[in-house]
Amino acid sequence: MVLGVRFRAFLLCIRAQGWLVEGFEVSFFSNNNFSYPHQMEPFTEQPKRVNLQDIADELGISKATVCRALLQRSRVSAKTREAVEAVAQRMGYQPDPTLRALSKHRWAKSGADRSSYRIALVELNSHRTVLKVGENDPSAVGALARAAGLGLEIDTFAFEEYAKSSRLGDVLFHRGYDGVLFNIRGPVDNWNFPWNKFCCVTLGFDHPAHRLHQICSDWFNAVCIAVDDVQSRGYQRPGFLQFRRSNTSIDLRTKAGILLWRDQFESTGQSAASVFEYFPKQDVKADDHYLNQRDLFAKWLEKEKPDVVIDGGYQAYWWLKDLGYKMPEDIGYLRLRHSETAEPRFASGVDHKLKEQGRWGVDLLFNLIQLNMRGISSEPIRITVKCEPRQGETLRAVSA
Repeated sequence: MVLGVRFRAFLLCIRAQGWLVEGFEVSFFSNNNFSYPHQMEPFTEQPKRVNLQDIADELGISKATVCRALLQRSRVSAKTREAVEAVAQRMGYQPDPTLRALSKHRWAKSGADRSSYRIALVELNSHRTVLKVGENDPSAVGALARAAGLGLEIDTFAFEEYAKSSRLGDVLFHRGYDGVLFNIRGPVDNWNFPWNKFCCVTLGFDHPAHRLHQICSDWFNAVCIAVDDVQSRGYQRPGFLQFRRSNTSIDLRTKAGILLWRDQFESTGQSAASVFEYFPKQDVKADDHYLNQRDLFAKWLEKEKPDVVIDGGYQAYWWLKDLGYKMPEDIGYLRLRHSETAEPRFASGVDHKLKEQGRWGVDLLFNLIQLNMRGISSEPIRITVKCEPRQGETLRAVSA
């Protein structure tokens, strides 16, 4: 509870202005989905929590019967159980996580864990190839490690395995999960998810209609870091490749960074290479799409003649190799987001601190659960994690 009180004080402080804490920028956003610090109203008083006795009084039954019904005990008839669940949902009943932790500590035969909170890590990764939910993703690795360190019970779910998001929400609710951490790495639709039943945090930019608390990469900062890195190594004509990710939050911030870089570059009297944009495959075979994009890239290289390529995606490295370029001897190469799972792992890039994002996501979710802050927030929190250059083998050494 001390941690919860401290976090509440922390939130009250950062509501007044954007805050930089150990390299992590904390900011807020409004309906236009852009981050900017601004003054906010203080926390309002939480409504009175509906308890088991309130439900019992409404139905004219004992509190013990209500408890057994919500715990799905066999001694309660199906009719009574359905009536209790209906009234509980109508009255907005949510289990008290603190009392449940106390109960578990008191009655568990084999001793209690440090925490009885349960959180679900929901992966939205249909655009990626993974061996198993939670594998090959630094965000998930960081979240799982942090949850274990806090003594939280955490399980992973694949969003695409459920026909409807509402069905996933029902499953999580009836299994007793307190919070949900959504790991988002691709385009997101507006879901029909029962937000009010859970404390929710997303890793990555979510659909703006959801207005959830978020832990995100600073893509604008990533562009600036990439340009500073290549210029420190003596490159004179960077060429930027923007991969259109079908996620407007990422694309807009990346584009803003590119435009700023080009404006500053040209203000010094130097000519900047045009931006090459490439897209995910649509209705063509993967091989045909790869070859078509590679041929367009080759024409762009011949026309613009960049001495280093800053890649917003992952394909340009393989295109350069196909075209016979050696890196960094013939041309430099840097990825705007370095990935620990995408080959080649030795490529130079920008580290988005995905493991740290996973850890911060669990920390924020843990405190929201303690404060019983469920559902969509009127003032969502966005914690933007600053990036760092990642040394690799595809850029030449820093100029003396």
